[in-house]
Amino acid sequence: GGSASSSSSPSYKPMLRTGQRVVLQGLEKAKELNGHRGVVVKWRPDAGRYAVRVAGKEMAIKPENLKPEGGAAEAAKFQRKYGNTDGS
Repeated sequence: GGSASSSSSPSYKPMLRTGQRVVLQGLEKAKELNGHRGVVVKWRPDAGRYAVRVAGKEMAIKPENLKPEGGAAEAAKFQRKYGNTDGS
């Protein structure tokens, strides 16, 4: 890529929705959180980050550091396979 234009487009469309389960990845400052699961709270256009609830606290995390945990199809498959189990 030899493009000189800025890669951060102001019309960024957030891919992840509120409630989407995500896995943290590629974090530099909080390496211990890599691989942890979180839940998207909301998109924060002012910060250019997602507010994500991780380990009980809300954190601002860049989109590239979030990987959706499975898709809708995966969730449905999981429900069919494990959703009808009794007890704990």
